[in-house]
Amino acid sequence: MLPLIRPAFATFAIIDFSWHWNDYENALVFLLTPELYTIPLGLQNFVDENYVDYNAMMAAASAAIIPMVVLFFIGQRYVIESVVSSSVKG
Repeated sequence: MLPLIRPAFATFAIIDFSWHWNDYENALVFLLTPELYTIPLGLQNFVDENYVDYNAMMAAASAAIIPMVVLFFIGQRYVIESVVSSSVKG
C-alpha cells in the first residue's frame, strides 16, 4: 500500500511545508524574541512607520523563496504522479 500512497504523501508534505513556512499569525503570537522570528515576520521588519525599504524587502523575499522552490523541484515528480493517478481514467 505504501507505493500507492507515496505520491499523495509527498504532495501533502510539500503543501504542509509551504503552509508552515509561510505561517505568520501563529509565529506572531507565540514567538517573543526577534531572534526566533520566521521569515514572514522578519520581512515585516523592513516596514517602518514612515518608510518602507522595498529594495531590501525584495531581496529578502527572493532569498526566502529559494527553499520552497528547491523543495518543489525535488518533489515535482511526485506531485505530477499524484495528479495523474487521481485523475479519471476513461
